[in-house]
Amino acid sequence: MVSVSSLASRVKLRLFRELARFSGEFGYLHRLEWIRCNYPDAFRQRRELAMAFARSSVRLTNFYYKIDNLDEAAAFCRAVGGMPAPEAMGYFQELFGDRELNEALGAKLAALPDHDPRPMFGRRIVWYALVRHAKPRVAIETGVDEGLGTSVLAAAIARNRREGAPADSRVYGFDLPGDRLGHLIPDYLRGDCELVTGDSRRTLPEFVRTRSPQFFLHDSLHSYEHERFELQCAWQAALPGAVLLSDNSHALPTLADFARENGVDYHYFGERVVGHWYAGAGAGGIRKPLAERPS
Repeated sequence: MVSVSSLASRVKLRLFRELARFSGEFGYLHRLEWIRCNYPDAFRQRRELAMAFARSSVRLTNFYYKIDNLDEAAAFCRAVGGMPAPEAMGYFQELFGDRELNEALGAKLAALPDHDPRPMFGRRIVWYALVRHAKPRVAIETGVDEGLGTSVLAAAIARNRREGAPADSRVYGFDLPGDRLGHLIPDYLRGDCELVTGDSRRTLPEFVRTRSPQFFLHDSLHSYEHERFELQCAWQAALPGAVLLSDNSHALPTLADFARENGVDYHYFGERVVGHWYAGAGAGGIRKPLAERPS
């Protein structure tokens, strides 16, 4: 049964989101209040950036921004993916310099009223580097939303294929159906990804019965129980050496708990955000052992 307080919170959040879509001073004040209520620490520490953001954007989720702690991102890739840090740095620069991807995403973003037309990848650079290094045939992302992360993963898959990876390599994105699902994915990358719509509690087990992931990313419903379900499902089907990431490890200990219970090392990367009021999120990562450990 849903509690009265929980229902009231949902109604309040929905009301804020609807009011925040209005233009002018009315919408600005409600966007600013939404930030203050939902991110009080960030609002207090970066008030001027929050005010500027509320003036220029009606976006209230999935913020896009730059990060400047690339050395820590490379160290995370080394710990989780087993690649040298300089290799990870090279992949970061490859993504930043991918003119075709950046221009295609920029064109799509420029057509939206609430976006900076410059693609800003944040922690997604880590996803890109890990996929470039591992060259998975099956990469899974749960939680596609607009598709910026899916685009980054698909770009990595496309480069891997050009370098000799299996021709059937794909990133499979799982999410509920929606009009804007994956709308940012550039047309030229559509062949490198496949969207699987429906509740992942049904679609993910069906999928992994016949395909074993080498890369898995949880970024769907951020509840402990749901994340735990997806991790367990992916872990059981994953190939030895597979990388599993959680895009919600800054908020929940699900992956850290899962790592401890399965006797594997857990690693964490937290963003250091530049030029945005949002303080950043974090990614947790584990790797499935290459061989079973002796009991």
